[in-house]
This record gives sequence, C-alpha cells and structure tokens, in this order.
Amino acid sequence: MLDNNAVLLQLDEHSISVAIDLSCLAYRAALVHQAMGTTFACCETINLIASLHPT
Repeated sequence: MLDNNAVLLQLDEHSISVAIDLSCLAYRAALVHQAMGTTFACCETINLIASLHPT
C-alpha cells in the first residue's frame, strides 16, 4: 500500500499541491479498485507517482 504522507514529504514546497492531488487520486483509485475489483486504477496511480519520482 502506498504511503501518501511519505510521498508528500519527498516533494519540495513548490509541489505540495501536486502531492495533495496525488493523495486524492490514490484515494479515488482505491475506491475504484474496491468497487470494480480491478487493479487498473491503482496501477495508474503508482505509475503517475513513479513518473514524478524517477529512480
């Protein structure tokens, strides 16, 4: 499970609004995952976060 607070702490102050948006997106993705029984939305969220945090 993704830790939205950890993601928030990794972002600089200029990106706080993005982190808030990601937190909401992750929450919505979890609801979709629960309702639809699919991992698609969760994977999309993970991919989006990963794109903002290149390793």
